[in-house]
This record gives sequence, C-alpha cells and structure tokens, in this order.
Amino acid sequence: MERKQLKTIVMKYFYLFILLQLLLFPSIQKTTAQNRINASSELISHQSTNTDYVFELPFTEDWEYHSFTHNLWTISDDSWIVDVYTGNDGASAKFKGSSMQTNYSSTLTSNWLAGDNMFVGTVTLKFDLKLTDIAQNGTEYLYIKLFNGTDYFTLDSINNNGSFEWEDYEYNISDLAFGNDFKIVFDAQGTSSTNISGWFIDNIEVYRECEPPQKLEGRQGWDNNFYNLISWQAPEMLMPPTPWKHWDSGENFSAIGITDGGNFEAAIRWEANTLNNVDGDTIKKIKYYISNSQFAYLVIHIWTGTNAANTIYTDTVYNSIAGMWNEHILTETIVLDASLEYWVGYEIVGQVAGAHVAGTDGGPAISGFGDKISTDGVSWDNLSDFGLSYNWNIEMYVEIPPDSSNHGLHHFIVYKSTDMYDYYPIDSVDFVTGQMNYEDKDYDATVDDMFCYKVNAVWGENEDTCISAFAKSKMMPIKDYYCIMFEGSNKLFINSDLLVYPNPASNTLTINSESNLLNLTIYDLTGRIVYSEEVLNQNKLTVDISGLTDGMYLLKAETEQGTISRKMIKKGD
Repeated sequence: MERKQLKTIVMKYFYLFILLQLLLFPSIQKTTAQNRINASSELISHQSTNTDYVFELPFTEDWEYHSFTHNLWTISDDSWIVDVYTGNDGASAKFKGSSMQTNYSSTLTSNWLAGDNMFVGTVTLKFDLKLTDIAQNGTEYLYIKLFNGTDYFTLDSINNNGSFEWEDYEYNISDLAFGNDFKIVFDAQGTSSTNISGWFIDNIEVYRECEPPQKLEGRQGWDNNFYNLISWQAPEMLMPPTPWKHWDSGENFSAIGITDGGNFEAAIRWEANTLNNVDGDTIKKIKYYISNSQFAYLVIHIWTGTNAANTIYTDTVYNSIAGMWNEHILTETIVLDASLEYWVGYEIVGQVAGAHVAGTDGGPAISGFGDKISTDGVSWDNLSDFGLSYNWNIEMYVEIPPDSSNHGLHHFIVYKSTDMYDYYPIDSVDFVTGQMNYEDKDYDATVDDMFCYKVNAVWGENEDTCISAFAKSKMMPIKDYYCIMFEGSNKLFINSDLLVYPNPASNTLTINSESNLLNLTIYDLTGRIVYSEEVLNQNKLTVDISGLTDGMYLLKAETEQGTISRKMIKKGD
C-alpha cells in the first residue's frame, strides 16, 4: 500500500478491541497477532464534520508526486511551486523570491490533520528547510504556524540573514494538537520577495509517539522447573513541562540600548492558548540578563492582552547585578490563565546615552515573540524589524505542582517468537512503578530451543489509545528484542576432549580435560566475562559458581590441544 494513499477505514478503537481479545482469549493465534502488528503501521483517514478529509497521523510529505493537490495542500498564490530538482533527496516545495512581491504574506497550508481524539503521547512536526538568500538583510521571514480551526499559533520564525543548506527543524506541538484537528502553515512574509531566491521545504513529518518501556533483558529462572524471566523498566514518566518559559537560547551573547539614552521596555510574549500545559499554575520568578549598570533602575512587568494592554504585575528593582543573570521573585501570587496573551519583561529607566544594557542571545530572533521593544511606553516593535535578529535574555518561571499520575500508562504487552521474526502477543502485564517482570513457562524444558521476546507499552486517556515502540535491549540498545537460548535440562556435555558436569549445576561445576588446561573463561549470554582463571598443569578443575545468576552461560576452556566451548546452565538449589 502506498504510504500516502487515503483510506476511509474507521479504526479508532482497533487496539482496544485487540487487547480485549488478548485478555479474554489468551490462546490468540499468531496469524491474528501478526495482522494486528501489520495494521498498526497503516495510513488511514476519517472525515470531519465539515466533510473535508482529515489525515490520521503519521502524515508525511516528500513531494514525490510533484503536486500540491495529491495530499490536498493549498497555496495562497502562485509564489509556491513544487521544485522537482532542489529537494533534500527528490523534490521540494519552494517559495519563489523572484515573484517580486512587497509587504507580502504567502502561505502553503496542509490539509486537516487528526488531533481531535488524541490526548496521550507526543505529537511532533519535523521538516527540512533550505534558504537561498540574496540580500542577507533579515527582512524576509518564513513563519511556521499551526491553525486549529479558530486561531493561528506561531511555532517559529526564520529570517534571511544568509543562505543555508538543508537543516532539520523539529517542534513538539502536542499542546496545540491534542483535542483539535489542525493544519500546518508555512507563511513567507517580508518587505520585498526579491531579497531572496527561495525558501525550500522538504520531508515534512507529523507523527504521534508514546514512550516505550526501557532496558529489556532476560534470563533463565528455576522454580522446580525452568522458566524464562523477562524484565524491563517502565518508561520514564512524561515529565512536567519545563518551569522556565522563554524564547532565548539561555546564553547571553550581546546587549542593546537606545542611542540617545532614557527609558525603554523589553518584553517577550506568548499568544493566548499557547501556555495550556501550565494553565492554572503560578508564575513565581522572572529571570533576566543585564550587561552593565549604566542606568538608574529597572521595573519588572507582567502584562496581558494585545500589545501588553493590561499590566498585572509591577515591581521596581534597584540592585540588578551587571554581567550576570538576575532572578526576581514575585511579591504577589500570579495564577496563569492560558486563555490570555502574556507579556513578560522590564523597563530600563535612565539609561546612559549609548550604553548597551539589555542582554540578548545570539539569535535568530523568534520575531514578534522573543524580541518585543517599546521606546515610548505605548507602541511595540520587534528588534528584528531593525535588523537585530536576537531574543531578549528574559525568562519566566512557572511553578508546576508535582504530578504523581501515570500520565495514561495502562499496561504492557509481551510478545514471543521462536524464530526472531514472527512475534505474537502472549500476555499483558499491568503497570507498576519500577522494574517489571514476566515469567514464561510455556515451553518444553527437555529440548533445545531459542525464545525471543519483545515488550511495548499501552497508553490511553479519554478513549484515546497509543501503542509505543518496543523496548530496547539493556545490553544492546540497537536491538528491540531479547533472546534466551535454552539447552534441554539434565544434559551432560561429554566428548573425548572435555567433560563438564553436573549440568545444570547449582554451586560447583567440574571441568575434566584429557589434555592440560591453560585458561578457563565463563561468559554470560551478553558476552560479559563472569569468571576467568589461569590454570597450570591441571586437567581437572572445580569452579565455584554459586554467585552466578540462574541461566545459561558459555564456557571456554583453553587446553594444550586448543580451545573448546561448551554451554552450561546455572540453576538454584
């Protein structure tokens, strides 16, 4: 099936149905399980109430069909084309600077993407971007936006401070995507489009992930009979949002002042509904960087509304320390209402003429968000409007209450294979904190065999279900499975060269060789040495293995006639 092919299959509760089958019918067949695994990667769609197609995630666009209409993109004008020659491996979408527009806004907008029934995991937007610049004057921008059907939210802005080759851009859009169908918008804006040759966009991806389990491992256990013990750790819980809210890089790079001296205000801002993940939490501190002390004093402000219309906090600071970050603890309780637009910053009062006081990062500016400035206390501009592509070193600290919930983590599914390829679910394990274990006793312990296991996590909230990727191996993180070799019980390894007994063994193991032993080494199944001894002029050796964990090991004996390898099993008393 082509990955971009539209389907109209309703699969909203597919995974929940399979999980119920698993719990109610533990003898589920491999064929059914494989169908389930295959179905998880299908690309499907549904229809919204306005009869427009809505693409389910994951959504990808690499322009291989050389068309905006194939995946229902819309363009505001013919400044956007599909450039079949200048992609990051193939074609790309291009905004043509040669279109000779002034004071323009030209958009490339995706079709609707499904977020209305998503509430768990992380939704990510990724794409590759290239700029071929001409003027290098910082007046032409590409804004990356998200439209939720009502409002546009700016994720980032990039301007023309020089050409660059293909770069990766990535954004966590979960807060804006959850509960809403949405569109991704690329908006080219500027004073004159002839300042650039073109913006190029390729390899767009929008996808949802949820955290997988971690550190999968296994060993053989013994409880009157052998069993395979599979262990893993629960995913790291989705951490609360970072308490420091900012647009700058966190590093001071430069400083700015007004030429004639006097007063000015510096601020950063967030549009309404872009701080939803901290709605109702408390603003506790403001952090800012001051480059020098050539001013009288500083006034901390928090505003709300368009153009900082409403001042909700003010405090005068006379002792800001130059050349470092300063933290101001608010003297009032300010509860954040995410439905409002927020501005945070300060007023420099009595700046000495020509002094550079207010600290900035190295850019590029997140124009209109990280670089607001007012020189008259009424109207606001962007630093980037003056060719200064920096963000203010201003940050807001939001106190977020500890979260003891499991963030929607329900349980784990254990899969099994006897050939490393055909995995089928064998059981589900309820979530508890810390280390998770599963004992598999469903095999014939009298024959040689190999068993491989995978484990993933099931998340859910408000009837939304997200199946994670498989856990990576603790010892070999490039693998998402763990295999256990099993040698049929009560076997004794005997040949004309080397005798290893008893096998299985509990406390001691005896090695008897026809030729003199030189070295003896025991490895676990990850290749780690658990025992090593140099042997001189002996052909019989007794080894204490009581400290080894139950399971299978590889024994290598170096003799005068060569090296011999044997498998041995350690079991409990």
